[in-house]
Amino acid sequence: MWRFSSSWEVQALIIYLHHTHPRRPFFNDRQRWNATVAQVACSTVVRGGPIYEALTHNISVHTPHHIDTRIPFCRLKEAYADLKAAGFGADIVEYRLSWSTVHEVFKTCKLLDFDTQTWYRFSDLDRILAASKSAAG
Repeated sequence: MWRFSSSWEVQALIIYLHHTHPRRPFFNDRQRWNATVAQVACSTVVRGGPIYEALTHNISVHTPHHIDTRIPFCRLKEAYADLKAAGFGADIVEYRLSWSTVHEVFKTCKLLDFDTQTWYRFSDLDRILAASKSAAG
């Protein structure tokens, strides 16, 4: 049975989930990027139960941390509510932590086409490369 064997693995998982999701944008074009989008839409809020949020010091309410790293852990939920009240709620990826969601993120987020913002699996790579070669001509 698979299990975590050390705390760095848990930390790596949490950091990955804070910054990777199929609905989260990525940018390779400086013209499409701006600081507000980077700080609001490029991180996630991964909600867990009260024990999970207490053990992680609310850092999974992660978007306010990107807005201002000086916000203390105990104020992240309040800052998040302020962001939503200011109209940024639709731009923030928020989801409930579950093994099925973690599995879906791992399964989906492997290769990103920056131009179309489409995620592909490694098994799609041969098809993508063949299509790219035929389009190039």
